[in-house]
Amino acid sequence: MKGTFSENFQTLGFPLDYPKGVKKAELYTLIGNSEGNLIVDLNGRQIFNADVQSNSQELIQLPLADLEEINTITLSSSGGFLSTGRHELKDIRLRKQVEVKNRMSERTISIPATELKDLEKAILSFSVYCSHDENDLLKVLVNGNTVYSDVPFCNLRRVEIEVDESFAKDGANTLTFESDGDYVIEEVEWQSLLRGERESEYAFNIDEEDYTNARRGISHVFLVFEFALSDERKIFDFYVNDKKFEINTLNADYTIEISDFLEDGNNLMRLRPRNSFEIIDMRVELE
Repeated sequence: MKGTFSENFQTLGFPLDYPKGVKKAELYTLIGNSEGNLIVDLNGRQIFNADVQSNSQELIQLPLADLEEINTITLSSSGGFLSTGRHELKDIRLRKQVEVKNRMSERTISIPATELKDLEKAILSFSVYCSHDENDLLKVLVNGNTVYSDVPFCNLRRVEIEVDESFAKDGANTLTFESDGDYVIEEVEWQSLLRGERESEYAFNIDEEDYTNARRGISHVFLVFEFALSDERKIFDFYVNDKKFEINTLNADYTIEISDFLEDGNNLMRLRPRNSFEIIDMRVELE
């Protein structure tokens, strides 16, 4: 969410399946130009009213008691006496921790038919937070099929589960988390790993002078990717001649230096996607 607002306001809505299960909720804001107080209301109740600096970040705690199944956050500006407030909102994000305790929690992901037909397997990953003496089982199911049943290592590293492609289906897929323990599940991600038939090849030529300068470190050669969506994971293997790069990014653009892996004259590049994403532009730059 981006924009500029003064006396007018902007709203952001978000649902919660189980508000009582939320252990922590925070609103992250990135402010550009700022004049006056930034005011934040949650479900009609003011929770923040303060002067914020230009080009600053604010992390605002959301009162858990005010959370509902359907929530509305309102942002507005207020100036001082005889003044008008104005804020440029560059980014806003909601972060929450949900507790899974003595109940079942479900997430839904969508897999298009075009992706499913090339699906080799999937990786389901998530972070688990709990007290160190927790020893209850955490059970994870994909469309009713058990893919994980164990006591997780809490607070240490992400849990990664390999999911057989036969458990996935076209359209909506249900991820279920069940436990009697006091677990907080965060950052659930599904990564579809596709078969290699969709590998693409590209070629480019570098002349002798540019090749020599790059190998001597006088100049540098970069490969730049621009993707259609940010905050969507892009996973792929990329080869420059015989050099392999394993790329896993959420960014809208990605740059790698390939100076040390070039050949004089023709160079071959290959891209092997591991999930679905769209590349807007891919180019070689000499600096």
